[in-house]
Amino acid sequence: HPHYKAFTPKFCKKFVDLGSKIQEGLEGFKHEVESGGFPSLSEHSPYKMSEKEAKIFHQMLAKDEEERKLHHDQKAKQMKEIDEYDVLNLYGGGYVAADDKRSKE
Repeated sequence: HPHYKAFTPKFCKKFVDLGSKIQEGLEGFKHEVESGGFPSLSEHSPYKMSEKEAKIFHQMLAKDEEERKLHHDQKAKQMKEIDEYDVLNLYGGGYVAADDKRSKE
């Protein structure tokens, strides 16, 4: 720690400069990740996936993406249609969303 080097109380004893070791390790990790050296699928992945499994997995991801986009688009449309003053109950109107089962008061 930079402050430790500037001032160390007399009652403290330095056993190891662990901060510099951690910094060194993190810089090495960052370099390998940015350069693409780590992680490598051949050396660092315990999970192996066949081409068939990979294809099914990517299909599932694509379907999930489509569903999330549809939900997003529906919610965006709903939010554009509602009056924010009613939602915040600024006029005491008791707004109820279309999918809300509670009754208006």
